[in-house]
Amino acid sequence: MPRLYLTIIASLLVFLVEGQVKLKDLISFGDEQFQKGDYYYATKIYDQAIALDSLSVDLHWKQAETQRAYKNYVEAAKWYAKVYAEDAEQVYPNALLYYALMVKQTGDYSKALGLFKKAYKASATFPDEYAYIKAKQEIKSTEFAIKSMVRSPEPILPMPDSINSFDAEFGHMFKNGVFYFFY
Repeated sequence: MPRLYLTIIASLLVFLVEGQVKLKDLISFGDEQFQKGDYYYATKIYDQAIALDSLSVDLHWKQAETQRAYKNYVEAAKWYAKVYAEDAEQVYPNALLYYALMVKQTGDYSKALGLFKKAYKASATFPDEYAYIKAKQEIKSTEFAIKSMVRSPEPILPMPDSINSFDAEFGHMFKNGVFYFFY
């Protein structure tokens, strides 16, 4: 009977070590893709790593940073919020600031303003630090954006698909008071 227990314990150890190697390999490969600038692929790799270790704040931070670099601000905001909520040791003290920046990028200025004020208060003990200075400036910027928002009486409708594709290969321009677009 003791041999059975030893066999089971040895099998579990091999399984756990193999899982850790796979996780480390995924993280390393994701980091490599991030360094190359292949943010889309890096997000997919980090998703796989998070599936193996869903409690890792470090992985959540990597995913947030990658989503921000990929300019997927909605997803980046979600991951920064997760890091902010889970980072009890304050390993990532700028998580709240980046969360606020991503919310601002999505156009939710009221929510972003509240988050910037919270980040400003949290970093008030270090007035020479980046987070404090950035939060202070972003509060002013967001308040200005809220005041400057123009409410359009009519909704702005998108141009037909024949004008440009979803990604708009060609931009538009104004010249001598005329609006030019290309298709």
